[in-house]
Amino acid sequence: MAVINPPLQPLILLSDKLLTITNLNNLIPITLDIEQMNYSSWVYFVQNLCWGHSLLDHISGKDEDNTSSSTKTPPDAEWLKIDTIILSWIFVTMSKTLQQRLVVENPRSAKEAWDILADIFHDNKHTRSIALKAELRFLKLGDLTIDAYFRKIESIATVLTSLGSPMNSDDVVTFALEGLPAKYDNVSTIIAH
Repeated sequence: MAVINPPLQPLILLSDKLLTITNLNNLIPITLDIEQMNYSSWVYFVQNLCWGHSLLDHISGKDEDNTSSSTKTPPDAEWLKIDTIILSWIFVTMSKTLQQRLVVENPRSAKEAWDILADIFHDNKHTRSIALKAELRFLKLGDLTIDAYFRKIESIATVLTSLGSPMNSDDVVTFALEGLPAKYDNVSTIIAH
């Protein structure tokens, strides 16, 4: 009796699968922006996307298959294609200002772009933390609604935490109360106690 072989299925490369991702904004719902200092949140989403496709080596530089540098084989065409796709993910998920800055740097790989962005954000961490703490210290209710005022305070506190300079709750409450006008003195006294 003759054996009938099933027809061969075409080999679907990972790079071809990655090219079909059309909902990148759903997978990385943050636009990396130096003004918003949302680097840690952006990193979280990009790392999860890469991890989900077993591609962390493209941004971390650690290749699980090649443990020693002496046995490391050069990347093949498929690896290079995937790296270019990840590099495009990085570019399309950041602000125009950062895109321009990164274009000037001209990274040749996703890892190089990743490292450049890390340097940009880490260089600005300390200065940005000082500026945000000053903004929080001098923030007043002014023309803001009470909801907008407290959302702004919460936003600043969140960014400070992401920069590695978290403020304790007591300090945040103190700054919030100090920014309220005199008509809130009774409420401020009660909250303070």
